[in-house]
Amino acid sequence: MDYQVIRVIRLATDFWDRDSVHEQERITGRRRNGRWLDGTPSTERAAFATDPHGKITPLDAHVRRATPNPRTPPPMVRRSYNYDGGPDDQGLIFSCFQSDLENGFEAVQRRL
Repeated sequence: MDYQVIRVIRLATDFWDRDSVHEQERITGRRRNGRWLDGTPSTERAAFATDPHGKITPLDAHVRRATPNPRTPPPMVRRSYNYDGGPDDQGLIFSCFQSDLENGFEAVQRRL
């Protein structure tokens, strides 16, 4: 059986916008233009193995917690979409498909 998960993530943009661009990139683990913090293009896989102690991409960055080992990504296909329902209602609509909820979406959520 296959499963789809849809999660609406409302962002606290007032707080987020107070952080510097550097801090926002540190939290997410990517530059605003999508490149990895080590300069690798967004179209290529992250090279976390060359940064085992998190000096370039912090170990607590979203991208590292969501997929700690890029060679064995979670068994799901995922996509996020921005939404804007007004100044106090902005965020992401996260959608993913998987055949095993526990090893897919739920495992990622526990790490985050």
